Amino acid sequence: MSPGDPMRVADARRRLAWYLHRARAMPPEELPFRVGEQVRRAQGRRPVATGGAPDPGPRVDTSLAQLVLGWRDQPGVASFWQHQSEAAGRGEVVVFGRPWAVTPQGLPDWDLDPVTGFRWPQDYCFDVPLLPATAEPVEVKYVWELNRLLHLLPVAADAAHRGHLPASRSCREHLRDWVERHPPRRGVVWRSGIELAHRVLVMVLVLELTEPVEGRDPALESSVGVAVAEHVDWIRRFPSRYSSANNHRITELVGLLVAATAYPRLATVEELDGWWSELESVTLLQFHHDGVPAEQATMYAFEVVEWLVVGLRLARRQRRRLSTAVLERIDWAAAFLAAVTDAGGHAVRIGDDDDSRLLTAALPPASLPRAALGLVAAGLGRPVPGVPTGLTTFADGGYTVWRHGSAAEEVLWVLDHAPLGMGHLAAHAHADTLAVFLHLGGRPVLVDAGTYLYHSGGDWRDRLRRTAEHNTLAVGGQDSSQIAGPFSWRRGHRAEGQLVSATASGAHWAVDARHEGYRGRYGVVHRRTLEGLGPGSFRLTDRLEGADERLVVRWSLLLAPGLDAVRTPEGWAVGDGGATLVTVVVPAAWRASMSEEPAWYSPAFGELDQTRRLAIDTELGPGVPLQVEFVLPPEQVHRGNLA
Repeated sequence: MSPGDPMRVADARRRLAWYLHRARAMPPEELPFRVGEQVRRAQGRRPVATGGAPDPGPRVDTSLAQLVLGWRDQPGVASFWQHQSEAAGRGEVVVFGRPWAVTPQGLPDWDLDPVTGFRWPQDYCFDVPLLPATAEPVEVKYVWELNRLLHLLPVAADAAHRGHLPASRSCREHLRDWVERHPPRRGVVWRSGIELAHRVLVMVLVLELTEPVEGRDPALESSVGVAVAEHVDWIRRFPSRYSSANNHRITELVGLLVAATAYPRLATVEELDGWWSELESVTLLQFHHDGVPAEQATMYAFEVVEWLVVGLRLARRQRRRLSTAVLERIDWAAAFLAAVTDAGGHAVRIGDDDDSRLLTAALPPASLPRAALGLVAAGLGRPVPGVPTGLTTFADGGYTVWRHGSAAEEVLWVLDHAPLGMGHLAAHAHADTLAVFLHLGGRPVLVDAGTYLYHSGGDWRDRLRRTAEHNTLAVGGQDSSQIAGPFSWRRGHRAEGQLVSATASGAHWAVDARHEGYRGRYGVVHRRTLEGLGPGSFRLTDRLEGADERLVVRWSLLLAPGLDAVRTPEGWAVGDGGATLVTVVVPAAWRASMSEEPAWYSPAFGELDQTRRLAIDTELGPGVPLQVEFVLPPEQVHRGNLA
């Protein structure tokens, strides 16, 4: 047995369990597609013939570099570019907060995991297990993220902005080294089409951004062109379809269109027509009619709209026009994302968030929500979406938002009454149906637990998706939707939120919603109402309809890190450094069941912070609602004019 065999056997077992769950979720027409995919994987093992690489022809300018350079006059951007450029010159690369090891030449050690020191093998890509059999779990997302090459965008932008030769040379040396060290089909970095598409875009952008500084390097142009051609070939062979389509397919299609725009020889007119047509189809599936992302993951949606803005730019370059339906859907998507972004620029994080960025990787991290919305506005030739005030219901996608005030006085509530997620897997959803989220004064207060890790997360991957980790009601210690795997949920055991009503009259408003995720196990429907009672006062009511007896429940709220909760005679005072942000008023009958406990929150991929959870562990039964009120301090009510 070779050294790599135990690793492959262990991975095969994991994959078998995962495929069994996935097969149960697949539509019948997907099964033959997956069989064909395995055949293509076997065929892909054949060695690449010497001299057989496709000739991409000369590179054509795509004008995509202007999307990045358009930010150069915004406050802090040029200095950020210069800082990143200087760091790259010192051989410093940071991915998800982890410094990456460098070679003696000062370039990233591309295949070395920054956490464990594991070196990803250069075997045929589909032979490399995503979760290697190592003593310490290894997260593939780290090496994938580095090899997207997105860290080069601010450096290349600095080169173009300042005409800075060292920055240009650094970017080009990174490209040259990457191509030399990653032959086609070898290594885990060739395994997923979404990774290839990111790399295609960055390769093209880096060449465009550095060309004005030092012209074209024929050898580099040739090697990168061939690498892009190989990427296109691999994405063609292994498209993400059916249960794996979602945001992956949008990424792949726009990546193909980037390549075909930069290297026109790489696609026929018929292929281009097909890619554009498919992009329109999957875009309409990716977002509900009201703009809510079907994956029920707000932060993923920001990257998806970035890809679509790239598509809009390429469409103009190719003298094509996307359909009115698609343009309107993109516009609605931006409007929804604006609605769930607070005055401080913090989006309400719902569902998975792996910190994926695209063009906004060229900007300081905090720029993301507003920068992405600005890209959409520029791409559509329309103003940045306005922020709605009062009650706004996204009935198709399943969220109701209430907002009042601005800046330090802003109050932003969101109630999740959405379907679990997209398609047969609902891969990036959490069991958070009927969860509430609260931002005050442009800062998060009641939050989602986050994501932490994907493939290596183990129990953490499940834990942070569970109902008890979210701001909702868990019955009998069970999840409202049942987990089937790291990226799947059991069919027939998924909570689907339903909006009952949403009404508003002045400062008084109410949204009423329900889900049947517990009906099969307990014969009950969870019903939740969020109300505005008047100036600075809100009420959350939970009921179990259809209950014949009292059932054990946990009602919980997860606080944003840095906030504290002090027990008061009426409930809790949630604040920051002694300043109360909101008082949670619990009826006397439930106060003996109150508790505060340590909890975990993932602010970014690969990171965990401790925070606090407020909980009520009790029983609910027929005709017994649990009602909790939230009261803002009088001074905030006065400043925000919440009357």
